[in-house]
Amino acid sequence: MQRLSPAKRFQASSQNPDDDHVLSCALAARADILVTQDKHLLKLKTSVRIVTPKKFIELF
Repeated sequence: MQRLSPAKRFQASSQNPDDDHVLSCALAARADILVTQDKHLLKLKTSVRIVTPKKFIELF
């Protein structure tokens, strides 16, 4: 496990700015997939695929 402190904070959602740090870390880590149940994050279109836990299990 690696602790990340993104140099650039991504401002993703005006609906819930508290979620921005989660997406910033996923982008800084160059994650392929972000697994969450957060409805605001699930609506976003980013370079990181954002899926529910159920969808993740279906994929793998």
